[in-house]
Amino acid sequence: MTNMKASAVLLLGAMAVGASVRGATTEPARADEIRGLIEKLGSDDYQTRQQAQDQLVRFGVDAKPMLQEMLAKENDPEARTRAESAIAQIDENRVTGPSLVTLHVKDASPEVVLAELSRQGGYEIPTLPENLFKQPGMQWGKMTMDFDQQSFWSVFRAFCEKTGVRPNAMGNDRKFVVMQGGDDSMQGPAVYSGAFMVVANSVTRSSSVNFARDKIPTKSLNIQFSVFAEPKLNILGHDYYLRLSEAMDDRGNSLLMPVPQQYNSMGQDASSRWTLNAALAIPETVGTRITRIKGVSRVLMQTKSERWDVPGIGSIPANGVSKSIGGRKYVVEDFKAAGVDSYQLKLTMIREGARQSDWQQNGRGVRIIALDAEGKSLALNGWGGGGSNERLTYTYTFNQQNGMGGKTGPAKKLVIEVPTEVKEVDVPFEFKDLILP
Repeated sequence: MTNMKASAVLLLGAMAVGASVRGATTEPARADEIRGLIEKLGSDDYQTRQQAQDQLVRFGVDAKPMLQEMLAKENDPEARTRAESAIAQIDENRVTGPSLVTLHVKDASPEVVLAELSRQGGYEIPTLPENLFKQPGMQWGKMTMDFDQQSFWSVFRAFCEKTGVRPNAMGNDRKFVVMQGGDDSMQGPAVYSGAFMVVANSVTRSSSVNFARDKIPTKSLNIQFSVFAEPKLNILGHDYYLRLSEAMDDRGNSLLMPVPQQYNSMGQDASSRWTLNAALAIPETVGTRITRIKGVSRVLMQTKSERWDVPGIGSIPANGVSKSIGGRKYVVEDFKAAGVDSYQLKLTMIREGARQSDWQQNGRGVRIIALDAEGKSLALNGWGGGGSNERLTYTYTFNQQNGMGGKTGPAKKLVIEVPTEVKEVDVPFEFKDLILP
C-alpha cells in the first residue's frame, strides 16, 4: 500500500465480501486450494460437495473468477449448480452477509489497519475527528495482528482493544464512526451472529416499595444486551425488546417470565448499534449464575435501493421535479438557500397504487442527502411535516457544518435514495455462564 511506512509490513488476504487488495493477486497456495475445492463440487459424495461449496463461499471474491472460469467449460450439472449457488451466495454476502477478514500486519499504523478493515468490510469507516490518527501530540503505537477469515466484528473488536477507540452512532443518520472514549458497551462477553455482534452488557436486580399501593417489595431482574451491525448494512429497524427462548440459572430454574412480552412492531432506528432489554423471572431459590440464555432479535435491512440525482440547487422549476420509485411518487417542490450556510428542501411523497404494507415499508430508510461540489454531505439538521395516508409533505433543513467537526462547501446537488427491497433477518445469540447479582 502506498500510504504505509517502509518499516511496516502488511500482508492482506481475501474475504467473503470485499475485493482483493488493489494491485495484488491471489496467493498461489490459496489459488491451488480454491481449484481443489472447485474440483470437489462434482464429487459423488454429498458431504464433500457441500463442504467444498461452503468453503468456496468463505473465500469470497478470490474464488469467484475461478468459479466463473469453471462454468465456462464445465458440463456436469451438479458441479455447475453448486458453482452457480456459490457465486450467488458470494454476491449476497457483499450486501447482507458476514464479512470475513484476513489480516496479517506487523508494525502497521492504526490508520492503515482501519483503512483495510474498511475495504474488507465494504464500508469506509470515518473517524472523529477526521484526523484522529494524525493529531499533533498523539502517540499511536504500531499494530501486529493475525487473522484468517475471521468475522469483521472479531477483528474490529481486537483493533479497538489495541487502540482504545470505540464505534459510535453519530449525526441524524446515526451512522458508524470511530472515536476515542465512549462507553463500554462492546467490552462484555460477545457472540458473532452473521454480520452482527451481540454483547452482554449487564444484569440488574432491584427491589422497591411503593407506599401508596402496597407494603410488599417489588423485585425485578433485567438483562441488557447491545447489538452491533456491520457498518456496510443499511439498517431500517429492529425489535424493541429481546425475544428470549431459554434462560436457566445454575440451580436449574427457568428465568423466563411466565407471560412473555408481546412483540408486534419494529422501531425505525437506522443506527448500526442499539441496546435491547428483557425482564427475567426471580425464582425463590435463584442461583448465582445464568448457565444459559438464548434469544433472537429481528432486524429489518435494505437489500436494494434506487438513487435519484436531483437537479442542483437553484435549478428546480416552479412546478418542481418528480420521480416514481417503489410505489411512491417523490416530488421535489423546492430546494433553496435559507440563510447563511443553510438550505431548505420541500419534498412531497404521493402514494401510487402501492399496497398499504409497501407504502409503509418502503417509506423506511429514505435517505435525503445534500452534497457540495466535492461530494461531501451537508448536515441534516432536522425535518418536519405530515399529511394523509395518500400524500405526505416534509420540509428538511441542511447546514454546511458536516457534524464531524468540519465544514462542507455550499450545497450543489441533492440525492434521494429509496429502498426498493427490504429483508427481515433473525439475529440469534446464546450466552453461557453469566454472573447474577
